Amino acid sequence: MPIKRKDRKGREVWFGRITLTMPDGSKRRKEKSFRSKKDALAWESQKAPVASLPGITCGEWLDSRLDDYAARKLESIDEKRLCFKRFFIDVPPTLPVEKLTVQICLAHLNRQAEGISGHRANRTRRHLVEAWNWGVEVLGLPPKNPFKVIKDYPEEKGVKYVPAEADFWKVYDSQDDQQVRLMLLLLYYTACRRTEVHRLIWGDVDLAGAKVRIGNRKGRNGSWRWYWVSLPDDAVQALRLWKAKSTRKKDEDRVICNQKNGEMIEDWHHLMAHLCEAASVKPFSYHGIRHMVAVKLYRAGHTVSEIQQLLCHESPGTTEIYLRSLGVFQTTERVVETLFSEKKVSQKVSQA
Repeated sequence: MPIKRKDRKGREVWFGRITLTMPDGSKRRKEKSFRSKKDALAWESQKAPVASLPGITCGEWLDSRLDDYAARKLESIDEKRLCFKRFFIDVPPTLPVEKLTVQICLAHLNRQAEGISGHRANRTRRHLVEAWNWGVEVLGLPPKNPFKVIKDYPEEKGVKYVPAEADFWKVYDSQDDQQVRLMLLLLYYTACRRTEVHRLIWGDVDLAGAKVRIGNRKGRNGSWRWYWVSLPDDAVQALRLWKAKSTRKKDEDRVICNQKNGEMIEDWHHLMAHLCEAASVKPFSYHGIRHMVAVKLYRAGHTVSEIQQLLCHESPGTTEIYLRSLGVFQTTERVVETLFSEKKVSQKVSQA
């Protein structure tokens, strides 16, 4: 698939890209620039392989896709890796891709829907559709995508759990660990994701300006996006105190990390469950704090656009869907009261 970027002279052009298989089995990427996407597509169709590589298996196909994800350093690689791991519970990795039928794919997705949820089956299907389309372009997989013809599964659109703010502060107050308390404050005041706060380095912290820089790769093309979030005095003070105590305080060091090696703390995936249990509150996740902040801001009268900026969503529509899933973006009582008052006025006029 062609991509748009600048050439050596700084001009925006379209690059056609194909992957060639060499006689020794190694792969080599070839690119060529064009003024238009149409020309780049035409070149790719002429140069790209038209048949699948001899004997390529499902394991080789999905391993190649994961390698490409890793090369692009996509944040969602862990979810895709787990998706492919589940796939090989039902499908042998040694199965040739040309023998992967719609019936085999359907049986796998049905098991996901019955064993986990329709939502999980749909996400799995989307990952595998995308991986197959990539394989068609890069590995020469058969053009007919066996996952694409399968219809979406029904999903239960329940309202997500939003923890009470009092429960959040109970968890915060129950902790003596200075680093844990700082992490909770950052999650609360920035409404960022767990990976974003754990990726935060001291070079992203501006103590004098009372703000931190949050980065993610949630854009459509996987490119990095950065934005600054202002912090109140208690969060800034917590950062100062922790930096003075931390053994990792260089600009390139993580703010929240294993103090022995500076790496992300691996067992923090399940930390929130233990914190909630210790505070005797209903369990909530890292993302539950993000939910709580979004709901609090909406109920306080902040606009969807303002909340969108803090949550770092690409569009207000995404934020509306987000708030609706939390059960707060709906017809407000003030709107209903206005309509009802207008009805009463019209009734009085007709009676007169």
